[in-house]
Amino acid sequence: AEAKRDAAPDGEKAGLQVSVAEAKVGVAEAKWQAAPEGEKDEFLKDVEIARKAWDPFAGAMRQDAEHWVRPSSTVKFENCKPEGGWVAGDAVQCPGSSLVLQDDLELPSFLVLQSYVDMLELIYSLDKARYIIRGTPGIGKSWFGNMLVHEYAAQGRTVIFQRRQQPLYVICNGTIQKFPRERTDSALAQYLTPNTVYIIDGEKPLQLVGRPLCFMTILITSPRKEVMKEFAKGPSTVQLFLPTLLLSEMLQCCRSCYSGVKEADVREGFRRWGGVMRSVLGKWSDTSSQDTLEKYIKELDLPEVERAVFSEEMEQITSRIVHLNPTREGQKVDYTSGIWEFASDYVEAQCVRRWLQDSPRAIEKILAKTSVGGVFGTINGKFFEAYAHSRLEQDPEPFSVRCVSNPSRSAEAI
Repeated sequence: AEAKRDAAPDGEKAGLQVSVAEAKVGVAEAKWQAAPEGEKDEFLKDVEIARKAWDPFAGAMRQDAEHWVRPSSTVKFENCKPEGGWVAGDAVQCPGSSLVLQDDLELPSFLVLQSYVDMLELIYSLDKARYIIRGTPGIGKSWFGNMLVHEYAAQGRTVIFQRRQQPLYVICNGTIQKFPRERTDSALAQYLTPNTVYIIDGEKPLQLVGRPLCFMTILITSPRKEVMKEFAKGPSTVQLFLPTLLLSEMLQCCRSCYSGVKEADVREGFRRWGGVMRSVLGKWSDTSSQDTLEKYIKELDLPEVERAVFSEEMEQITSRIVHLNPTREGQKVDYTSGIWEFASDYVEAQCVRRWLQDSPRAIEKILAKTSVGGVFGTINGKFFEAYAHSRLEQDPEPFSVRCVSNPSRSAEAI
């Protein structure tokens, strides 16, 4: 940036100084992010110096309104963050004028899940500039995104919210501005400052060529590699995993937000679909969708599941059968690592029984090449259990035994 400024004609140097100031903020923040914990405070001073040097340019840019993209609408933003903060289990009323989820406007409120509170605390404690929030389609990731919008807006930060097939929203100075999709690049660029939080739900972040990473970015996405591939390559990007709902959370969500749904229907839907809110309570809960689940169970091939899990290219059909969850150890949840699991005991029983009958060799191949741990570990364990029972039914004679970790040990010693 400095080289371009120095090489430019005198009449253009002042304009290019903006890029130099922005670049210095980006460099300082990158060094601060990469510094060891004991040295971060020293690097933070450089960040503050760079930001102060950049502020006059930012102010001048804000005043130069002639070149700005105008919003298609501007309304008052009513923040729905409760005065006492976010409390798991509370149903939070969200004014329609301040809601950035256009397909859920009919809901009078949304339920604050324990995972939302835990993940927000984790984001604050990690204190990084780039996050990817991953999870199964339909579990409420977008509602967590809506909660983040109100959380950061309550701090007085500028929040930019981008969601697939919707306008770009900018929340600042007590207003929510809407920009048309075809002008999102220009609108986004004019509001990016170190005080900005850029939240993207379900699509690729906009590529801002030449802009330093001096703002916070949070990408919320289902397991779709094409959405997060490039963003995941960025420096210090942290991936977090949002879980499916527990039955108790699903019932509470029903009572708080979907009062027209019967509890018996919720329990039956959960038994079949697992903890996916959209399938049990929302637009996938009708009879035709339930019939579709049976169709998926009968038609989905095991190699397709394996390919989807390992390539992270989850299609709609596959995401009904296997879910992405954070790892658990007892009651402790590790939101920083993910694992694939069957959607429900019902889905598992139906699929594994059919696969054992139709493609036992495919299961043998999976068991032979996948480790007990890793993202496929839980499903792998289910396959092994079902396969072992199947073999015992065919031949009740004992298995031959060997220790995989130490092949020299004898069966008698084991």
